[in-house]
Amino acid sequence: MSWPRESNCSDVHLRVPELVRGNLPRLRALRICRLLPPVVGVLTFVTFSPVLWNDFILFDDAQTFLTNPYYRGLGWTQLRWMWTTTHLAMYRPLTWITYAIDYHFWGLNPLGYHLTGLLLHATTAAVFYFVARRLLFFADQERKADPLGLCVSAAAAALLFAIHPLRAEPVAWASARADLLSGLLCVLCILAYLEAAAASDRAALSRKWMTASIGLYLLSLLSKPAALGLPIVLVVLDIYPLNRSSRRIWWEKVPFVVCALVAAPLALLAKAEAGAAVGRSNLIVAFEGPAFYLWKLLVPSGLSQYERPSSLDLTDWRFLIGCIAVPVITLALVGARRRWPAGLAAWVCYLVLLAPTLGVVRYGPQIAADRYTYLPSLSLAMLGGATIYFFWHAWRNGRLNRSTTSLMSALAVAALFTLGILSWRQARVWHDTETFMQHVLETNPNSVVAHNNLGTALAQKGQWGEAIVHFSKALKIEPNDAEVNNNWGVILAHGGELDEATHYFRRAVELAPRHAGFHNNLGKVLVNQGKRNEAVEQFLTALRLDPNLTDAQRNLDAARGSHTEPSAR
Repeated sequence: MSWPRESNCSDVHLRVPELVRGNLPRLRALRICRLLPPVVGVLTFVTFSPVLWNDFILFDDAQTFLTNPYYRGLGWTQLRWMWTTTHLAMYRPLTWITYAIDYHFWGLNPLGYHLTGLLLHATTAAVFYFVARRLLFFADQERKADPLGLCVSAAAAALLFAIHPLRAEPVAWASARADLLSGLLCVLCILAYLEAAAASDRAALSRKWMTASIGLYLLSLLSKPAALGLPIVLVVLDIYPLNRSSRRIWWEKVPFVVCALVAAPLALLAKAEAGAAVGRSNLIVAFEGPAFYLWKLLVPSGLSQYERPSSLDLTDWRFLIGCIAVPVITLALVGARRRWPAGLAAWVCYLVLLAPTLGVVRYGPQIAADRYTYLPSLSLAMLGGATIYFFWHAWRNGRLNRSTTSLMSALAVAALFTLGILSWRQARVWHDTETFMQHVLETNPNSVVAHNNLGTALAQKGQWGEAIVHFSKALKIEPNDAEVNNNWGVILAHGGELDEATHYFRRAVELAPRHAGFHNNLGKVLVNQGKRNEAVEQFLTALRLDPNLTDAQRNLDAARGSHTEPSAR
């Protein structure tokens, strides 16, 4: 099959005819098409601009930035750590490099980190505009492409993706940089692949774009292995809308598959080293996940931290509906594939891109997370843009009258405006630890993580009474949480109850034996009890687990002979 030449697609706005029934001058249409990509980027930036005043959150941000000296610089020591660490159960060297650059310019000022994240997301939105325009062009095989319609519909798709409230978590949370960086590189990879397909009748140009696509995919995986399913997505795009059927498309995927096969074991190794769990319940939860995220995409309310309950109620009607919805939607779209191939293509891409984050290999307290929709939502946003393009053609061809067209246009604008307002508000939820954790407790009063982090934030401000309330609630809800036991030990040590504090520190060490900080805290309270030999053992264990834990080294020196005695904190 021969492809349209490049001028038919990438520069489609340069050959604008008399549009909209001949009433729109050529120059005006050209200007609109040229302005739309920066408009998409600016609107995205403005929508999430409240994040620029956000602080770091005691929800991975502390371990990522505040207590982590390893990323602070671009010297050989720091780079070696970035390329070898699986800190926080992820292998993401490129993301660490961007953090190092931020630290060089901003130190520990959160403004710079949030600014970088916001710029990454706004850039992704603008790039996705070009991806959407290309896909809409290729899908429009039966009628002559309408350049202005393509541009407007692509902009709508890009905004549906970019200003949706589900984007608030990865944009507003500094520790979620990996989702933004890998997402941008993945979208660039897809754009380069589409360019290669469009230039397939010019071998040299096609190879150039294909090489760029493979390189961008590798960089995306080095930022975060979120797009492991991209080779399957590219095959789906080859089938629809690209309509490619030669053997060449399979050979083209080999480098992408090799990249994914190298990245997948690294991701699993990072989870395994952090003690990730694999179980039958994970598979059951993963089966319901696509329906849960689809509902949040359609009805973005109650967005929060979705904490895994201590026990799963498999008879809950919402869970059962979610499990039933996925196969029902799949079968319905398979049945409608000839009349509506776009629906099945978008659904398959959604499932494939969502699969790595469904929690089959589970790490952390979350059962789901808004940031996991970053890449999967692209395909559903494309359906929104395609819908706009469908009605655009219906209007152009006279199948829709002026009043109906005006009403539908108003509804589309109102929907985007509503999403923008919701995203603005959701971005402000992440302003600081107290604001965010209070928001989490409003949606889930039994959140152990929220009570624990809120208690920590209050204790750091010296509000010990309020901190005790939240720590005690967390301990009552989940007595086997290592972090909660450690923090309760800190509270008791602060109040002088050393014997009780020792009990909870020992329990924390028992639950998380590889946590250097817990051993250090146990050692400190043991020193205050006069048990120096046992304390030295704890400090040595802490330093073996984390040789750069300077507090443990100071405490070890003090326990071995200094007159300065450490205090538990």
